[in-house]
Amino acid sequence: MSRFKHILLDLDETIFDFKEGERLAFADVCKSLNIANSDEIYFIYKEENLKCWKALERKEITKPQLLQLRWTNTFSLAQINMPCEPIILNDAYMRALGNYGIYLPHAEEFMRSLKALSSIKIHLITNGTSYTAHNRITVSGISQYIDNAFISDDMGVNKPDKLFFDKVLSSIDAKPDECLVIGDSLTSDIKGANNAEIPCCLYSREGDFPSGFENYKIDYLAKNYDEILKYISQD
Repeated sequence: MSRFKHILLDLDETIFDFKEGERLAFADVCKSLNIANSDEIYFIYKEENLKCWKALERKEITKPQLLQLRWTNTFSLAQINMPCEPIILNDAYMRALGNYGIYLPHAEEFMRSLKALSSIKIHLITNGTSYTAHNRITVSGISQYIDNAFISDDMGVNKPDKLFFDKVLSSIDAKPDECLVIGDSLTSDIKGANNAEIPCCLYSREGDFPSGFENYKIDYLAKNYDEILKYISQD
């Protein structure tokens, strides 16, 4: 019997291969808009997109600003003209991204193992736009393994804001110490868990933990899914 009743599970780079889905969606959009050098532009986009998401986590920009800035910044740095308005480009990209709910290696087996633990409930917690997140959940088939999906757009607040986690706890009628947050991001998942005083597990698909992880309160470190299962199964 696990000490935890609820697993609050991050999606991207914890269960889904967001990097690959992002790359494929970007290539699809560039092809549809006849944009050349998509690989070079994608490298710039990845950097600018990450900067914007970090700024959003720090509440320096809003979500609508993020969805435009990541494109205007990318094409400005690439020194090419945008093929359409940023919001139109973003909509096309988000539709394309919704087609790619790609599991990381062994992630679906992990989900099956979690589902087999009848004493726990599994809840996805993800920052993202509603349409894209719901589509990726649908195409992946992950719904069969989970009890709930909490998406920041639907909730009106993003990780790591304490309010995000407070809303999750209220919805599932749980106390913080009954839950375990599992995720790969220090500034989103782990900081959010710390803000809400929820036990947490930092997962690294590469096996290397990010610089500065010692500055957070982290209950468990995991380099593979078997380690996570071991932690969850402990009394």
